[in-house]
Amino acid sequence: MSVTHPYPSINWQQLTQALRDQRCVLLLGPDVCCDFAEAAPKPITRELAMHLSERIEQQNNTLRLIDKSVLSYVAAAFETAFEDDDLNASENLEYGRAKCRGVVKKFYEANKDREFTFYEKLANLPFHIIINTNHYDFFNKALLRAKKKAQTHYFNYRNPRHNKRLKFKTPTKENPLVYNLFGCIDDKDYKTESLVLTEADQIFFSENIVQKEATAALPSDLRALLLRKNQAQDEYIFLFLGFDFQEWHLRILLHFLFKHEDNQQKYTAIALQKPEDIHPLTRFLYEKHFSVDFHQMSPLDFLKTLEKELASVPPPRKPEPQGGKSLFILNHDQDDALRKELAVALKMLKRKEIINRIEHRESISHGIVQEEMTRMITAADIVVLIVTKQFLADDELYNDYLPLALKRHDKRQARVIPIIMSACLWETSDVDLTTALPKGGDPLNKQADRDEALTEIANDIEKIIDRFWKTP
Repeated sequence: MSVTHPYPSINWQQLTQALRDQRCVLLLGPDVCCDFAEAAPKPITRELAMHLSERIEQQNNTLRLIDKSVLSYVAAAFETAFEDDDLNASENLEYGRAKCRGVVKKFYEANKDREFTFYEKLANLPFHIIINTNHYDFFNKALLRAKKKAQTHYFNYRNPRHNKRLKFKTPTKENPLVYNLFGCIDDKDYKTESLVLTEADQIFFSENIVQKEATAALPSDLRALLLRKNQAQDEYIFLFLGFDFQEWHLRILLHFLFKHEDNQQKYTAIALQKPEDIHPLTRFLYEKHFSVDFHQMSPLDFLKTLEKELASVPPPRKPEPQGGKSLFILNHDQDDALRKELAVALKMLKRKEIINRIEHRESISHGIVQEEMTRMITAADIVVLIVTKQFLADDELYNDYLPLALKRHDKRQARVIPIIMSACLWETSDVDLTTALPKGGDPLNKQADRDEALTEIANDIEKIIDRFWKTP
């Protein structure tokens, strides 16, 4: 029994609904890349470890390995087994590292045509984000056989420039995103330097994603896809298949995936691993701090049940609220406090169902930020601008999003309402609209009674809505 609670069964309704809504992130570990039809399934990483062990013994038959099946250990041993007397210690390490990666690449090239039943079944399911920790693209090939074309990227923990220049498209179940977290065997530009093989690689990888976030962390667009904001009504499900939670580096990975600026990120984490195989204190850490639910179920049985549940008729979802207008607040990040202050003043309009929802940049729970911002501005009935000097100076806000809103205003598809929050040169900008508030032209921060001014702004927005939509 768990240290914290008895293990419940998997909530299949919750999981299948998350899959249908594209709110389920799949994380693939090394233990599912194997042939489950065998009596004793052997993950391909274990086969690779055995292959490297044979090469070590051929080179140095006096070296006795403690465990020939653990890749991180064997790869580290391999890097030191081919020393050259003409090289110094640092040069020998680089030589051994390069040689190890060369052998690894040839191993995967020799096995490139293998198909794994688990991957073939998994590729037919409607996952849209897959975080992969295997080095070769066996799962990508399974997706192609399932008539899906994935956008594929990989993380290079040694080269921040590579990570920064990646471009992500919004993933779908037909065109999922496969992100190879532990590198790629075919990174021709970098000669397989991205591969995370040894314990030293795992330490360096962990250091980069946690301590060097500004220069070498995972791409921001990927993080935007993974993080659910606090305003989201539905939570993400992170599904871990093929991991051994005794591995120390998984704690670093989960810390990165689930950390959130206000520590209120909503998610459910499901992992297939026999709870009794995890040390009780380690299990307590994952359950207490990362809310991981462990389930004793074989991967193939899990997929069989999941396929059956997905084939059933989904329960009816609650209809979206009708009536009222949708409102989007466009503001600079530095003016978030002003945006929140305005949202409080507009609360009564929402209660009166004059406004049915209020959205803003922080409402984005998944997808690429730029695409989602464009979508929300295009869908909004009202676009409120928090006009400050920061807003007018921001090229992205002023040149990309503002013209879109003004174009819809000019075509009478929406109303743009600027709220002049502080003194700035808005009169000489493209924001010169008759709907600008507060009335009289004085910015909000110059008003004698701020609360009264915000209340008056809310009343004026209600009048604009009434004139534009309700008045015959």
